[in-house]
Amino acid sequence: YFFKHNSIKDEFTAKGLDRVRETLLYENLTDEEKQEYKRIADVNLQNKNVIYTAECEGEMRARLEYEPKLAHEREEKEAALATLAREREEKEAVLAALAREREEKDAILAKLDALKNNK
Repeated sequence: YFFKHNSIKDEFTAKGLDRVRETLLYENLTDEEKQEYKRIADVNLQNKNVIYTAECEGEMRARLEYEPKLAHEREEKEAALATLAREREEKEAVLAALAREREEKDAILAKLDALKNNK
């Protein structure tokens, strides 16, 4: 049908027909229309490149500006966590010492009770 009528019906759904339709439309343009089409395609490509470059520059600028701040904040948080961990260890050590002292006190009291009962 394509070769006979130089067109493709909308109801045709074979794989790759979209690209053939585009090519057929382009080939049916006049020379002036083809030049305009190419000019517009070039402008669109340039615009995409400008946008991509701007996105890359923005991302780089953000990294340069914010990554040091984030690293500093991370270091501060890690230092705070280390301090909390040390304080917790110190408290646990104090609690362990108090528990030992209580055991010693209880042992002394038990000995005193035993001595009182033996008199």
